[in-house]
Amino acid sequence: MERDPIMRGQNGTPAQELGRKRSLIRPERQRNDPSHPNYHYRKHAKKMSVQPSTTGNDPILEDQLEAETVSSDGTDLKPPHLRNASGGGYSDKQAPLDGDTPRMPRRLTRSKTMENREIQRQKEKDKLRPPSLWNVYCAIVTFWCPDAVLKCFGKPAKAQQRAWREKVGLVSIILLICTFVGYLTFGFTETVCPAGGNVRLRVNKVDRGFLIIHGKAYDLGESTHPAARGIASGANILFDLPEKHGGQDASFLFQNVNGACKGLITPKEDSGIPTSDNGGMAWYFPCRTFNQDGFSKPNNTFLEYNGYMCHTSDSARRAYYGLRNAGDVYFTWDDIRNSSRNLMVWGGDVLDLNLLDWFNRTQVNVPAIFDQIKVNPAVRGVDVTRAYSSSYEKQVARCFTEIIKVGSIDTESIGCIASQVVLYVSLIFILAVV
Repeated sequence: MERDPIMRGQNGTPAQELGRKRSLIRPERQRNDPSHPNYHYRKHAKKMSVQPSTTGNDPILEDQLEAETVSSDGTDLKPPHLRNASGGGYSDKQAPLDGDTPRMPRRLTRSKTMENREIQRQKEKDKLRPPSLWNVYCAIVTFWCPDAVLKCFGKPAKAQQRAWREKVGLVSIILLICTFVGYLTFGFTETVCPAGGNVRLRVNKVDRGFLIIHGKAYDLGESTHPAARGIASGANILFDLPEKHGGQDASFLFQNVNGACKGLITPKEDSGIPTSDNGGMAWYFPCRTFNQDGFSKPNNTFLEYNGYMCHTSDSARRAYYGLRNAGDVYFTWDDIRNSSRNLMVWGGDVLDLNLLDWFNRTQVNVPAIFDQIKVNPAVRGVDVTRAYSSSYEKQVARCFTEIIKVGSIDTESIGCIASQVVLYVSLIFILAVV
């Protein structure tokens, strides 16, 4: 059939063509009853998640629009299809004409009012709220920049100023963390394990410029001794005396007395050793030097008088305590197991049990456990730290470390071990973060 517009008037039915086939009522104002075409569609759509249909119907959106339209009208809460012209709405059989201006929803105005009220309420709440620890910290960190200065730099509002202070506080925390990590990486090792603090000298390798005292080597090559009986003023005790003491052990010249050994070693009744009223003794051994290799024989005599070379005066002790040692004298495990020496290890200290023979038994009383340990082959060349567990045995071991210590075992110090552990842990942490 020819569909030219000129021929349309001849074949069509004018009465039907002029009829309105589509309702002018907005979809959200249409009656949602069983007669509505989408009634069952909307009913089932509420129970599940659906997408808009290809026809353009979106049941979820239509329901929302309908609810918002009803709630936005403050004078009439009736649904749109029940409102009439007198109530300010349109009935289901009435649509707005082109010249009419329908009532606009007041949702935007109400939202703005609610927002202003919420802002005012938040301001009042901030005034009543006590300052938090974070705000106090940020204020302390940025005390050097008052609010007046921030206003000059374009931050007049309180919220802007607080945001800037919080940023500075966050940056300060980051800097503190970086400083802490940097200290762990570089400074911690120097603190607990300094480069020059772990110098060690092996036994029998300490040369004649040193003097060994209680397991530590002291550089006395440039030192001088004050005037004393048998010693000229300004003489060097290593080279200028008739007996050369370079490289020897002088622990018996500066004996540790009245410590852990008090009560274990006691003077005899007719002893020539000076004692105090509380049982303190001036010395335990004859004050003589011995070789570091351990082959010196016991000598219980004094050169000039009883107590000669025993540095018991305050001035002599202060001079000794003021000396700075050059390093520890250390023993390897091969040195400890040397059959020519009777060495034992307790708490990392090397003890020479043969030095117990230097006691003058006519002057002092020695407990029997000293001799039992000395002749016990089970303790020679081993570490007995765990074996001596009772309080009495620990006291005996501490007494030995005070009077017959000749060096330390060849191990890393606790500080150096801790620094290495921290260094590796921080390295792994930094690499993991990167």
